[in-house]
Amino acid sequence: MQRRCGWLAEGRAAPVKVVWARGPVMTEACPRTEITAASQAWLEMFAVWKRLGGGDLWTLAAKDAEALAVLEEEWEKERQNVEQRRRNARE
Repeated sequence: MQRRCGWLAEGRAAPVKVVWARGPVMTEACPRTEITAASQAWLEMFAVWKRLGGGDLWTLAAKDAEALAVLEEEWEKERQNVEQRRRNARE
C-alpha cells in the first residue's frame, strides 16, 4: 500500500484515501512531509514549555507565541477527545 508520501512519483501515487486520522483531524497525504524544521522546533519548544508549567507568552517572539497558542489549543482538544473516548468506553 502506498501512502502518498512526498517521495513517490506522481504517476505511481495511489488514489486519494485517508492515510491518517485522529478525532476530527484527517489527512490524505503522509503527514511526515508536512513537518518542517521550524515546526519541529515549535513542537520541541512546546514540550519544554508544557513541562515547565507553561508561562507568559508575551515574553516570546510573536511567531513563537502563536505557535505555542495553537499547539496548546490542539493539545486541549486532544485531551478532551481522549476523555470522551474513555467515558464512551465505560458506558
